Amino acid sequence: MKKNVLLLLAVMLLMPWCLQAQTFPTISEGANETWYSIYSHRANRVLKVNEKDAVISSLPFDETNDDLKWKFERVEADTFKIVSKSTGYEFSYGDYVEIGGDYSYDPVTGEYEYLGKDQGTHTKIDRIFAREAGSGDKYVFKKFNDDNGFRFQIWSVADSSFVDMRNDTNDDEKYPYQICLYSVDGDAGNIFSAIQSLDDLDQKYANAPKLSTSTDIKKYFIQNCRANRVLTSQGTGSAPVQKELVNEEGDARTAQLFWFEGTYKDGFKVICNDGELKFDETTGRFTIESTGGSKYQFELSTNTTYGTDKWTLKCLDKGEYKLEYLNMHNSNLDEITLYSLGDDGTPFDFLSEDTSYNPYEGAPLMSIEAAPVWYQIKNTRSGKVINLDFYSDEITQADIMEADNADLDQQLFRFEGSYYDGFRILNRFSGALIYNASTELIEFTAVDSDGELFKFEKYANSEEAWAIKHVGENKGLNDFKGEGTALGLYSTTDPGSSFEFIVPDGVNSVSQTQATPRAQLSIEGKAITVEAEDMAKVTIYNITGTQVVSTAANASFEYTMPVSGYYVLSVVYNDGKTENIKFVIR
Repeated sequence: MKKNVLLLLAVMLLMPWCLQAQTFPTISEGANETWYSIYSHRANRVLKVNEKDAVISSLPFDETNDDLKWKFERVEADTFKIVSKSTGYEFSYGDYVEIGGDYSYDPVTGEYEYLGKDQGTHTKIDRIFAREAGSGDKYVFKKFNDDNGFRFQIWSVADSSFVDMRNDTNDDEKYPYQICLYSVDGDAGNIFSAIQSLDDLDQKYANAPKLSTSTDIKKYFIQNCRANRVLTSQGTGSAPVQKELVNEEGDARTAQLFWFEGTYKDGFKVICNDGELKFDETTGRFTIESTGGSKYQFELSTNTTYGTDKWTLKCLDKGEYKLEYLNMHNSNLDEITLYSLGDDGTPFDFLSEDTSYNPYEGAPLMSIEAAPVWYQIKNTRSGKVINLDFYSDEITQADIMEADNADLDQQLFRFEGSYYDGFRILNRFSGALIYNASTELIEFTAVDSDGELFKFEKYANSEEAWAIKHVGENKGLNDFKGEGTALGLYSTTDPGSSFEFIVPDGVNSVSQTQATPRAQLSIEGKAITVEAEDMAKVTIYNITGTQVVSTAANASFEYTMPVSGYYVLSVVYNDGKTENIKFVIR
């Protein structure tokens, strides 16, 4: 019995190693040989051995071509050599003497032919070659992130470096997709897979966004991981831009939804309601066209800064451009281009159309005149609040007034408009705030007219504080030169002052339009229930007066509001009467 328990413990100790080892390609030993093509995820090609000058290059996959097949031949323990099926040559790293300038390369066959070997200058180059049997180096597999083993890296034991395949060419195009060793800190080289048929390649797309057909459309938000903004169509014939993800229903949200039709291997089109994403060779930018969009492929991003399993978009119809990867700049937020060589562009999150993401969660509420919500705007640096000076009509900073102060209205402001497109800032005592660029201090002045637009921006390292940025100037509201009272706009490199928003007691009571309403409204979180006899129709409007939902109703109506804010519920009864009820979702 004791012996059986010990045997069981030994097996259990070995199980993790066995399970992990089995995820990698089979290591050949003796007469048991397994041949693979070594597929580069960076280049979308497989490795090829050339007899001429023993140079390893690459070609598209061909199941019948033995020049594209290799085995991992065990040396000892988990180490192996990489051996060509057609020649018996082995992976070997070192210097190679080439004849400078005298060569030819056939991109169709992937073969090099060096000419004039007795003339010209000789240059040493460092790379991996396929050399005669017995001269190869030892390698081991390295697991890539949390992958199940389909994707892996290859580690040179002798040189303590990863095998790497460049995804570009140098200026004279001498070594396309050359194989070398890479040892730069923070870069683990190329990601490979061992495949035996094209069906194996489907595994690399297991976690990729799903493709659509004309009868089964799966829509996504294409979100830039660097800037947390999503690709947004501006209509047919226009260039797409980046914007914050819109939660509100309507055209603005629809413009941010895209889907993919085609195949993973041969490429797909990126489509939205306005048309297809097309690369323009003349401008190096993208447009949305009704037809004729470019083709793309998904590639797993090598940039793990934003987490694993992020994908990039590679443009296949780039024409003469050497650029390949779609890039959405994190500074120039309206620019979408193809990215430079040596980088796989922007890492994207592909969020389903059911995604609810609100970058303004916790921000002050928007309001309309019929249902206002008033705030004191407190500067966290000075501890003072924005104040309308009654005598000068200027905006200053002052000590916080209590709720029972007769002059409190001078410190109360509300926000009217949209989080996404911008809002006006209105003072309860007198009109809107506008940006007055004619004064030396770039002051804000209270006037009874249309105010300029601002947006909230979450302040770094703070749960409650927000910056207030001018939309046109892209500058933040700020203490002017540290003065205790003046306010101005700060440079674009700084979001400006951070503000907290105080709701004084008693100034934001939500009143209903009738003392005894016929409809009973109950709110739980963001879910609302409306109950009334003889109802005919229920309509809900948001802060901008936009219709959120409108439907026929009878005795009850249930709905989950999309975002926090002030709303107006309008109930129409069968006797023709209408009742409006204001309510808040916090």
